[in-house]
Amino acid sequence: MNSENKKNNSPKKTRKLPTKRKTPPTKRQILTYWTSTKEGQEHILRLRKAYRIKIENVVLLDYDCYSCFACNRQTSSLERCHIKPHANGGENIVSNFVLMCSDCHEKSPTIDSEKIFWKWLNKVEDNSFWGNRIRAIKSAIPKNHKGKLPSKKQVTEALTKYDVPTISGRVSASTVEGVLTELFESESID
Repeated sequence: MNSENKKNNSPKKTRKLPTKRKTPPTKRQILTYWTSTKEGQEHILRLRKAYRIKIENVVLLDYDCYSCFACNRQTSSLERCHIKPHANGGENIVSNFVLMCSDCHEKSPTIDSEKIFWKWLNKVEDNSFWGNRIRAIKSAIPKNHKGKLPSKKQVTEALTKYDVPTISGRVSASTVEGVLTELFESESID
């Protein structure tokens, strides 16, 4: 028997074709699900109740603004992130996705546990403009402030005194912290 006959007589091996994955939702579809649909809002309520978490960053998302679901930082380059990874059996359905900046996506847990994912997301520090300002203000307030806080007028006067430059109309968190610290140290709070 020649080699051609051997090839023709041998049983053909059938190759199993990989099953085609469902196309993942778009970023707009993910944002719309969590911010604007009844199903998404009910999903948030179930998560809050089941895992006893606030997940404020998801609750406070703005439909017109792309912010990281974890750190709340606004960026135009958000990534679609599986809650339950595809490798662990997670589906390409809108309720299994959130949007994250690349830093948070890299740090997010890749485990077959929705609970661990949402508890991690709930603990991520808010890195939005206002989140940074609130942390700066809190760190500047001494523990023994006795309930006396500077008025808006006092803070504005202190900022004017130093002729603080603004960036896009905003003052940096470290500047706010420094001015507030000085106000408390001078004890000129009414």
